[in-house]
Amino acid sequence: MSLIHDHLSRCRQDRNVLLTTIGIGFYGTLTLAVLCHSAWLSVLR
Repeated sequence: MSLIHDHLSRCRQDRNVLLTTIGIGFYGTLTLAVLCHSAWLSVLR
């Protein structure tokens, strides 16, 4: 029983790590896009 429990908790942990990585990547890309966009606008002005 504890073996199944260990496996489930490990899967949950992996999924959390994956979601966190995706979230950080998404927000990082978003931030970069906003920064590049504002820099581009200031160059145009």
